[in-house]
Amino acid sequence: MRILDPKLYRGVLAIVLGVGAWLAIYAPPARASTALLRPDNVKTAGGVSAVGAATLWDAINDDITESEAPTSSNYAEFINSGPRAFEVGLSSVFIPAGTALTGSAWFYTPTATRITLRVAAGPKVLVEPVEFKSSGWHSVSVPLNGTQAQIDELAFRLTAPSATELPIVRAAFLRLAISDSSPRIYWGAWIDSGIYKNPLLGNAPWDSATWGLFEAHTRRDTSIVHFGQPAPWEQQFQAGPLQLTREGGSIPLMDMGPGCRIGKSCKSGESPGEEESNRASLAEINAGIYDSYFKEWAEDVAEYGYPFFFRWAWEMNGTWFKWGRDAAGNPAAYVQAWRRLHSIAVGAGASNITWVWCPNVDSSNSPFNSSLYPGDAYVDWTCMDGYNEGGTGWRSFSEIFGATYTALVSMAPSKPIMIGETASAEGPHFVGPKEFGKQTWITEALAYELPVLYPKIKAINWFNWNIVEGGTERTWPIETSDGAQVAFAAGINSPYYAEDSYGALPPLTKIQPLP
Repeated sequence: MRILDPKLYRGVLAIVLGVGAWLAIYAPPARASTALLRPDNVKTAGGVSAVGAATLWDAINDDITESEAPTSSNYAEFINSGPRAFEVGLSSVFIPAGTALTGSAWFYTPTATRITLRVAAGPKVLVEPVEFKSSGWHSVSVPLNGTQAQIDELAFRLTAPSATELPIVRAAFLRLAISDSSPRIYWGAWIDSGIYKNPLLGNAPWDSATWGLFEAHTRRDTSIVHFGQPAPWEQQFQAGPLQLTREGGSIPLMDMGPGCRIGKSCKSGESPGEEESNRASLAEINAGIYDSYFKEWAEDVAEYGYPFFFRWAWEMNGTWFKWGRDAAGNPAAYVQAWRRLHSIAVGAGASNITWVWCPNVDSSNSPFNSSLYPGDAYVDWTCMDGYNEGGTGWRSFSEIFGATYTALVSMAPSKPIMIGETASAEGPHFVGPKEFGKQTWITEALAYELPVLYPKIKAINWFNWNIVEGGTERTWPIETSDGAQVAFAAGINSPYYAEDSYGALPPLTKIQPLP
């Protein structure tokens, strides 16, 4: 059923919305955000042993809050030798300008033994040693000055003051409350159920349990949910996943490729020859064979009315998809096909489609090609996909995205940029004396590189799917290690990243970047 008449809506949209209503949606009022900064390195240690974990910091960085009991399978245990103290550094989080911070340090001991906690930021002691004697969770307020440098240098020092008592520490974190004027970037994920090894679960957004499980691990609600849909000549418009996403407060990001030829059946793992035979070509789209199907789909989209991101024929500068091979042979055919479908959608009144042009990042097998760009009049957001493959192909966030970001800003300076897909393999990758693994990659990407170096990036989507490629199962999900999950939750809980408050975007409008 049509919820609102698009023709009537277009006539009064400017009057109804106004500047104030637009700001209320895209620049929500100040709110508090909470980040839990957990141990992620050891600065000094003596007379302490890690039990059930490879390192002391890993033994006490359980992904829990102060209302939960930490696991008994891993912990830090003081022993009868050495100075009987250890200091751990904490994960960081990006602090947008103009924020106010309050913090409290927490740690858990299962027995009533004496232990002291000191909190410092580099050489500056923020909390002089405080002694605790009871069991359970302990906390102390930490004075913070609101600077990024202070947050980056925070550390806990735990000491056993008695030679006869041997405390055990099972978990520790700093609870950081951040007040900020507004978020700056949408974030979300492709949330596949397979990683949770439960046959009763389905993929998001169709299965709210899977979606909720992912958000429990990130400790922050998504503002985007990413999924795919078949081409209109394979399946008529389905409002279901869009509506489920919207009802959950998030913005839908829909992928769609050219799909199968009419009357053909496609399957995963096809050979290039089978793809050529089974799948629709850019030339066929440009010949108008599928116009009527796309027109009907676009009319149904207009009737549905609510905004969504639409990523058509992505990664077109690579040749792993048929449309990419078609585009490599004739870039103009790709541009023509994009413009043709865009014009059909405009003619059908589907102004709720936000068109996202998304190449793969510039590389040897997917060189950036501006001749594939349909033009500013046909694109709402630019985009890029890129992964840290790991091993000998290990690359930082900036090494993956930096060159393509520069190219996109130069080619389409007025367009906001989305990262359509990204993830990192597990490490470790050793750089000198430092172990640079997935946890560190995530922390540096979310807490430093993305917010500081790439202000035009206004949306990022994690690829939370252990997809099998070349017979190898990728380790993309945030849950492939405790460290990766903890780092992702810490980074994404900066108020820089928007939560799920976008279920009421105005119908038949484009999705705007956050300020």
